[in-house]
Amino acid sequence: MPDMQKQSTGPQSKAEEGNPKKPPANHHPAWRYFGAPVLGIAITFGGLALAIGSGTNAAVSAGVLGTPGTYTVSDCYDTDHRSHHSSYECEGTFRSDDGTSSSFDAALDEAQDYPADEKLRVRENPLGSGDTYRETGLWPTLFPVFLAGVGLVFLGLGLSVFKQMKAPKPTKPATPRNASDKLTVTQAIGMTGGLIALLDVVVALIAGLVRLVMFLV
Repeated sequence: MPDMQKQSTGPQSKAEEGNPKKPPANHHPAWRYFGAPVLGIAITFGGLALAIGSGTNAAVSAGVLGTPGTYTVSDCYDTDHRSHHSSYECEGTFRSDDGTSSSFDAALDEAQDYPADEKLRVRENPLGSGDTYRETGLWPTLFPVFLAGVGLVFLGLGLSVFKQMKAPKPTKPATPRNASDKLTVTQAIGMTGGLIALLDVVVALIAGLVRLVMFLV
């Protein structure tokens, strides 16, 4: 009887020897205690800064923040002399709608190659250094909204990195409710940012199509 048991367990033992179980993969301590925290901090705070800065610029261009007024262009010049790319900066004067504020050395954020004496509807940018202003309207608002969405995506990724830093512990299987809560905490910000960026692209495409149709008609 013992001989039969040995014979029956022999093939199984050989199979186990041929396919040994792999030990669970563990991150290197240097990555866990240095690399992951640095990466998580960089992605998290980079995404947060991008979301806040771009969100503020979007609010200014949408007419929610800043003092409204008229910007008169004095001169615009290209700061990037590469043939395939142009980045313009403009100088001019600003006068608020209520007449209480004015500036004769005003800079325009994200400018285009406007001719001299061009008048633009702008708002004062609270994040700018000195007298800086942003155009208002749909097109000046779309790009910072897209960047704000991208910033939220990176913020969500950074938080996910911090979550992965936790050492695995033998716990009871999470209930469906707990799993849903974890998904919301670690991924909702990133998913929201991705949705904002996607909707922004859709709005830009529709607005561009409408502009093209109006130009052709």
